[in-house]
Formats: sequence, structure tokens, C-alpha cells
Amino acid sequence: MAAISLLGPACVWRPVDNDNDPPANINDNDPNTNENDNDVPPGSEEDPLPPEGKRFAFQSPCGQLITACPPVFPGPAIQIVPMEGQQVTPTDDGGFIIEGVGEEGIQAIQLVGIDTTEGNVANFVNYEWSFGATDDDPCSLHPGTPFSAEENPLVHMEPGLHYIRLTVVNDTEVASVVSAGCEELGPALAADFLEIEIEIRP
Repeated sequence: MAAISLLGPACVWRPVDNDNDPPANINDNDPNTNENDNDVPPGSEEDPLPPEGKRFAFQSPCGQLITACPPVFPGPAIQIVPMEGQQVTPTDDGGFIIEGVGEEGIQAIQLVGIDTTEGNVANFVNYEWSFGATDDDPCSLHPGTPFSAEENPLVHMEPGLHYIRLTVVNDTEVASVVSAGCEELGPALAADFLEIEIEIRP
């Protein structure tokens, strides 16, 4: 796999897997990742995602620097397919308001990442959905707690505001990555994320 040199504002990066295997879970070394001791995955019907306090959805370094990622990077996209009895309303800032009928106001949300682009020379892209990010540092941007690695996961959410992040990483090696104000990193795999606000109304 030929390395692609990239200098200047960059998107999220992930270390290269030298065995040429698909990238491992991209949050394996994330200190903000929480372990669930009860083996009940977050976002399941038994453990719905809790609401968060009001904030702005974090942007990837590309978004913070108001520049487009190079075409070798994947492009995350998030849509929501309404479940029976739900009303899904897009908001002006790219999020969604979801109203419907659910037990104690808990809603089953069908997230859709199928419109994500892989990158123009990539062979595949890996998905990771997470919630509860608290880090707005463009040099780290830890994603919070992951809840799914599926392309189109079904997740349960309690009423309130939620900030859902989709991080995607492909198999394109980037030889050198420099984000503004951050140290040079490399080699790396091209990655990017999209985070949106979802408001659940009972």
C-alpha cells in the first residue's frame, strides 16, 4: 500500500496497522472509553443512552479549520430513518428532532451511515458510533463512549439532548499528518468524524 504524503491542515488520524489487516477498533487506546461491566451494550433497550447537557456538536479538525478533507479521506454522513409512529425533523444545524411514542419516552433510533464515502483510493471503511464526547481539543478529540461498529445501527435513547458521533477510518496510509497547532504525526490511516445533535421528545 503506497503512502500518501499530506502536509497542512488534516483530518483525524489513526496509527497504521503494519499487518495490512483492517483497522482495529479505533478507540482501543482511548482513555475516555468506558467499559460496561454488565456486558449490556450502551444504547441497547436495557441500557438506553442518557441525555447530555446542551452544547455545540464538536467538529473534526477539517471542520474547525473550515477546509475540506482531501479526497483520500472518508466522508462520514448520518441520516435517521423514522420508526413506526416517529416523526423525524431535520434541524438547521444538521441535527434532528425526534418525536414519537416509546415506553417512558425512550425511543429506538435507526441511525444510517450508508451515505458515507470511503475515500477515492480506499478499499473499505470502518465505522464507529459513540456518544458523550467531552474533548474539544483539535489535537485529540476523543470520541467518548462507543456503542456500535455497524454501518446502520439501531440505538435506544432517553428523552433529552444527545450528541452522536460517527467516526470512519479507511485503509489509506497517510505518510505525514499535521494539524494546526498539533505535533506532526505519521504514518497514519485516513479518518474523519461527524457529530450531530439529536433531541428526543417523548
